[in-house]
Amino acid sequence: MRYTAGWNARGLKPDTPPTSFDDIRDAIAHLVRTIERRWDDDYRTCETPDDRLDIDDKWLPVHTALHNAGDGSTFHGTTGDDSLNFWIRPAGTS
Repeated sequence: MRYTAGWNARGLKPDTPPTSFDDIRDAIAHLVRTIERRWDDDYRTCETPDDRLDIDDKWLPVHTALHNAGDGSTFHGTTGDDSLNFWIRPAGTS
C-alpha cells in the first residue's frame, strides 16, 4: 500500500503537494524531519527563554503524536497552537 504525507496551514490548501511513500514508517519519518526542521527554524527567532517554551508548546504535541503513531494506516495531528495540520493517509484517499 502506498501512502501520502503532507501538512498545511489550518483551513488552507498545502503550499507543496503531498509526498508519496511505499511504507507508512517512511511517511512518519518524513513528517518528523519536517517538524524538527520547522521547530529548529522557530528556535532561531527566540529572543527570551520564554520564547523557547512557547515554541516547544507549539511543536511537542504533534511531534510526540507522530512518534506514537505506530503502523496504523492514517495519522492526523495538529501543532499545539492549532495552526498547522500534519497528515498521512493511504494514497488516493482524502
